[in-house]
Amino acid sequence: MRALSLLETRVLGTLYEKQHTVPDSYPLTLNALVSGANQKTSRSPVMEASEAEVLACLDSLKSANLVMETSGGRVSRYSHNIERLLQVPSQSAAILTALMLRGPQTAGELRMNCERLHSFADISAVEGFLEELAARPAGALVVQLARLPGSRENRWAHLLSGAPKLEAPAPAAETKEASLGELAALKAEVARLDSELAALKELVGRIAKGLGVSCLLFALCLTMAANALAQADYPTRPLRLIVTVPPGGAADFIARLVGWKLAESLGQPVLVENRAGASGTIAADAVAKAAPDGYTLLQNSITTHGIGPHLFARLPYDPVNDFAPVSGLALLPLIMAVNAELPARDVNQLVAYAKAHSVNFASSGSGGAPHMAAELFKSVTGAPIVHVPYKGSGPAVTDLVGGRVQIMFDAAPSLMQHVRSGKLRVLAAASAERNRLLPDVPTFAELGHPQVAVSLWYGLLAPAGTPRPVVDKLNHEVGRVLDAADVKERLQAQGAEPMRGSPEAFAAFMREEMAKWAPVVKQAGIKAE
Repeated sequence: MRALSLLETRVLGTLYEKQHTVPDSYPLTLNALVSGANQKTSRSPVMEASEAEVLACLDSLKSANLVMETSGGRVSRYSHNIERLLQVPSQSAAILTALMLRGPQTAGELRMNCERLHSFADISAVEGFLEELAARPAGALVVQLARLPGSRENRWAHLLSGAPKLEAPAPAAETKEASLGELAALKAEVARLDSELAALKELVGRIAKGLGVSCLLFALCLTMAANALAQADYPTRPLRLIVTVPPGGAADFIARLVGWKLAESLGQPVLVENRAGASGTIAADAVAKAAPDGYTLLQNSITTHGIGPHLFARLPYDPVNDFAPVSGLALLPLIMAVNAELPARDVNQLVAYAKAHSVNFASSGSGGAPHMAAELFKSVTGAPIVHVPYKGSGPAVTDLVGGRVQIMFDAAPSLMQHVRSGKLRVLAAASAERNRLLPDVPTFAELGHPQVAVSLWYGLLAPAGTPRPVVDKLNHEVGRVLDAADVKERLQAQGAEPMRGSPEAFAAFMREEMAKWAPVVKQAGIKAE
C-alpha cells in the first residue's frame, strides 16, 4: 500500500472515530468529514482543510479501496474499509486511529485516547497489540520512537504515511556538581524548616487546648473543612463512567451521549469504560469498590438493579447499600411483535391461539428484559408460550422474521424496519403511553393488562459514601443534560425517553423494579448460569 498523506490519515481516522462515537450519523457526509478533519480538539496537528481538498482526498482513498462511497438521495456518504484492507482486528484499528488523529503517543496515552473506540483492560493489552502491529508479516504499521528526554515511556507512531520524521533531541541540560559549602548551607536550611514546623505543631496544640478540644479533633475539623473545599471545586480531574455492556447498542449509545454532554457541563472529560460480562456484575462490582469521591460512576440498568439481584444466589456487592443513586437517564419501552404469518391480529386472539397451538417466543438471552417481559406476559395472561433464548437480539429477530419463532418483546428500533416491510406485526406496547414510534399501536394497559409494563432503563450510580454535595451536583448537571433539546431529539430518535429526577426518586424507582421482578423470576425458575 502506498504512503498516505496527513490529510488522508486524518480523514480515515475521522471515519473510524465517528463510526464508534456517533453511529447514528455514520456513514458520514462530506460536510461531516470536513468538520471532523478540522476539529480543534483531539487532533494533532490542527488542520484547516477545504471541502475541495477533502473531496480530492476521498477520491484518492476510494482508488486505494480504503474508503467506500454510497449515495442515498441527493447526498453521498462515506465509510472506511480499514479493518478489512489492512487485515487487523478492531483493537488494532482503534490504536491506529488514535495515532492518526493525535500523533505519536505512549501506550498509556493510547489506552486513554482509545477509550471511546475500544476499552483496553490495561496498558499491557495496548502494548501487546502495538507489538503485533510492529511485527506484522505483511509489513509493520507502527514503530517505536526514541524516548524523549525526561520521559519514562517510549512513544509509538503509525507508518501509514511512511517512516515518521525523527525529532531532534533537546540539548542535555548542563549539570553542575554542588560544592561542600553549598551542601552545608542546604542542610542548615532543612534544619531551620524542621524547627519552624515543630514550632507550628506546638502552636496548633496550644490553640486546640485553649479551645477545649484535642489535637485529634482539631485536625479532624481542618480535614473536614479541606474536604468541603474539595467538594466545592468538584470535579478537578476526569470522571470514569463504567458501562455494563460492550460498545454499540442502546446502553453504550446513551452512556456516550450523556457522557459527552456531561463533560461539557462539568468542564472535565467523562471517559466511558465498557466492562461487559456476567450480566453487568463485573462493572457494578468495580464501582461498588471504587473510592466514594464522585470520579467513578456506573451506568446501571434493569439488568443490574431490577432483574439481576434475583437471578444470582450471591453477589459480590449489595445492589442497594453499596451504591448512591444519582439520577435516572433514559427509558426505552419494549413492544411485542409477532411474525406477520401468525393468524392472531390482537393480544386476546394471540392468547387464545397460544392455548390451542404450540407457540414460541424469542429473546436476546436468558434473564434479560425481553425474556422477562414475555415471562410477565405469560403470568398475567396464562398464555403457555415457550422460551427460545438467543445470543443477542440480532439472531433472535432474524428467526422471528423467518417464522422459526412467533413472538418477541424488544425495543422498537431493532424491529421497526421489519414492521415497515410487513414481515412483523406489533400487537401492543409495554409502556404507560403509546410508543412514540408506533402511535397507532395500543398499550397493554389499554387492552386490560396494565401489569405488562416493561422498559429497558438506564441510570447513574456512584459508590456508597459519595458526599451528598457531589451527588447533588451530578444530579443537577445530568438534569441539565437531559433537558437539552439536542439530547432529547437523539434519545427520542432511538425510541427512548429522558428519565430525569432526584436521587430519592431514582432510589424509589429501583426499589419498585426489584420488588416487581422478584415473583416473576421465581415463578419462571430462572437462575444465572
